Amino acid sequence: MNIRIEEAEKARAQNEKLRQELENSYMEKLQKLRDREREALEKLKAQAQLLEQGSQAQTEKFLKEIENQKFLTAEKERLLELEKENLQAERDRVKRLERELNKKIEAIEEEREQIRRELENTRRAYSSSLKLVIP
Repeated sequence: MNIRIEEAEKARAQNEKLRQELENSYMEKLQKLRDREREALEKLKAQAQLLEQGSQAQTEKFLKEIENQKFLTAEKERLLELEKENLQAERDRVKRLERELNKKIEAIEEEREQIRRELENTRRAYSSSLKLVIP
């Protein structure tokens, strides 16, 4: 029976050694898988961070372009409004000058008419005086 116990002990030891080897192999493979998983996660995180940075930079660029367009639009509207105001001021000035010119023309016409009447009166007076002198 001693031999059987020894053989059983030997078989148990071999089984234990095999189990330990299998367990060690499993643990090594598990560790390698965990390492690969960690590396893959780190790589994905780095890629995600790069994408996020690129996306953020593109978003900032886009927002800056929008802000620039808003500024340009506001500036164009401001310049257009100034142009309208200048145009209206010029129209008002032209109308005022037209009114002044028309008043001057009327004054000249009135003066011309007055001179014509004075001339007519003078001519009549001269004609009358000539008729008196020359019967």
